[in-house]
Amino acid sequence: MSDTSQGDGWWLASDGKWYPPTSTPAPEMPPPPVAPLAPPAYGQAPAYAQTPGYMPAQVAPSSNEAIWSLVLGILSITCLGLIAGIPAVILGSIAKRKIAESGGVIRGQGLATAGLVLGWVSIGFSVLAILFIILGAIAGSGSSGALGL
Repeated sequence: MSDTSQGDGWWLASDGKWYPPTSTPAPEMPPPPVAPLAPPAYGQAPAYAQTPGYMPAQVAPSSNEAIWSLVLGILSITCLGLIAGIPAVILGSIAKRKIAESGGVIRGQGLATAGLVLGWVSIGFSVLAILFIILGAIAGSGSSGALGL
């Protein structure tokens, strides 16, 4: 162990000393254990003063008609077709009118629009399906079929 290199094979350890090729540095002693901190005292949290004049933000309620329009619009697209599509369009129109007249007191413009669009799309698909069924029935009754009957 030396403060300067003595030749080839000597290496500089992390303690800043040079060691010969065959020796290893002495292990460092771990630091003395630190006494653990005292556990926090359990009890009631300190009371914080309410800021004077603080009122939580009031959020305008969503229109019930807008919510139902969206629900019926989703149902009309997924499984009920015209049965839910027509009420979705009606409720969506009512909701949009009420929201516009409320002056910002009632929310739900996006819900009403989505219900209205889904209702109209469902009505369009239902009408097309009914037309295809009718045209298929007309075309099928005019042909003799596979058995020639």
